[in-house]
This record gives sequence, structure tokens and C-alpha cells, in this order.
Amino acid sequence: MVFTSEEVTAIVGVCIGFFSLVLSLVISERSLKKAAELNEKTLRQSEKNLLIQLKYEDGKKALFKLCEIVRKNEGYRGLKKETLDFLDSLEGQFTPEDVRGTIFSGFKQLDDYIQKNDPEEQFYSTPEYITWAEEQAEKSMIEQMTAVPFSDPFAMFEHQFSNKMAGIKKSLEREIKESLKKPIKK
Repeated sequence: MVFTSEEVTAIVGVCIGFFSLVLSLVISERSLKKAAELNEKTLRQSEKNLLIQLKYEDGKKALFKLCEIVRKNEGYRGLKKETLDFLDSLEGQFTPEDVRGTIFSGFKQLDDYIQKNDPEEQFYSTPEYITWAEEQAEKSMIEQMTAVPFSDPFAMFEHQFSNKMAGIKKSLEREIKESLKKPIKK
């Protein structure tokens, strides 16, 4: 069987068309795979960015709540309890590590100060305190009212401790404000 030139041209055209179709399918498939990989990478990066943003927003909320706790508590025991309860809560887990460090360091300083300077720790068991307490009991109410401020070791301790606590609270508020200004950590 012999083919005419027109038939040969038609067969060659069909073969070229078929080859072109197969080639375009292979290229399309590869292109779709690359696009799917790129979309997956983009999706993973978007998820990472969203998690970072959520963590940042939750961290800001935690810092605002912590600042509120620091400002509203005047007494040390209340401040310490409420702060530690907050840090142990789910919301408190978003508090930045540097702020947590400042909090724990401040509480340690205050606890050490109490242990070292609290009149209950130092004076109750000493003979000096017993003598002082007996002398105070013998004094009349008028003498006690006109006494020099801080002649009572408890009053002096309370005053000094209040000043120390106020300084640590200011330092903590400053640390919280600085932390709010920091860029997002990835």
C-alpha cells in the first residue's frame, strides 16, 4: 500500500497534533503540581503568620491584664497571689518570658526583703523585742500618739516595704510597656 503525499501529510499532521497534545498534557500536569506545591507552601506560611499574629495579640491582652493587676493591688500578698494565679492561667501563658522574669525577680526581691527585715521574723523572739514590747505596754496612750514616726519597727518595716514594692511595681509596669512596643518575634 502506497500513500499519497496528501495522506502522508495528513498522517504526519495527526502524529504532530497527537504529540503536541501529549506534550501539553505533560507540561500542564507538571505546572499544576508546581502550583499545588507553591500553594501549599503559601498556605503553611500564612498559617505561621496567623499563629504569630494571634500569639502577639494574646500576648498584648495578657500584658494589659497584668498591668491592670499590678495597678489595682496595693497589698503585697494580694498582688503576688493574683499575679501568680494569672500567670498560671491559660491567658497568662502568653505573657512574654522577659516580663515573667521581671515578675519573678521582683517577687523574689520582696520575699528576700521580708525574710531579712520583717520585724516578726527578727524581733518577736529576741530579748530586745520583749523588752521593747514591755516598755510599749507601760507607756500611756498619749505617749504612743505623740511618739516619733517609725519608732515602731513594724511601722518602719511597712513604710520601707511599701516603698520597695512601689518601685518594683513601677519597674514591672515599665517592662510591660516596653514589651508592648517590641516587634513580633517569629
